[in-house]
Amino acid sequence: MCLAAKSARAALAAAKRSGRSEQFTYKNSDGNPVHFEFVGVMELLRLDSYHPEEVWYDIVERVRPMERRVALIPPESQLCAIRNHE
Repeated sequence: MCLAAKSARAALAAAKRSGRSEQFTYKNSDGNPVHFEFVGVMELLRLDSYHPEEVWYDIVERVRPMERRVALIPPESQLCAIRNHE
């Protein structure tokens, strides 16, 4: 996701809002619940030039991410855009 923001902290706040707003649950074909839950921001990059046709993505299935959140999500101070630009 690309965000226009005045600072890395503002971009981080916008990313968190967006992640929380996109959570959802549904039942799969076997009737089991599937949860898409915002766990946190794993990386935040500053892009000085942005091209709308450029696409970056990473799809990863994680088992018990909320329980392992401390191991998966780095401290905000370690996110690239914050670490390198504050």
